[in-house]
Amino acid sequence: IACDASQMHLALVWEKLGDRTGAHTTAIHFVDASGSIFGQADVALPETLSRLKVGGFWRDDVNVPLQKMDARATRVAIGVYSAGNELLYTQHPMSDWGGRRLIFDIRGCRSSGP
Repeated sequence: IACDASQMHLALVWEKLGDRTGAHTTAIHFVDASGSIFGQADVALPETLSRLKVGGFWRDDVNVPLQKMDARATRVAIGVYSAGNELLYTQHPMSDWGGRRLIFDIRGCRSSGP
């Protein structure tokens, strides 16, 4: 995670753990310490993901305008929703929602907006 005066830059590296059909969405939630959501910037995963073999990796580069991030947000929580609107497991120790969202501190990123 890196920030400049106008946006947050997220470089997300994912591993495909199984085959799932349909469109998936990366959920990017701006949250406080309790996990309350104060803004979000969801993005669709690439359609080419269906051709990636299980065990393969891909990278998403996401730029989020800082005005989408409320001043109360101290963390970003990132997860993946399946086509059926199921939040998938992250398999990472820095997570919440029962291991379904990755959590990263973003206190160094601040918007000049409300």
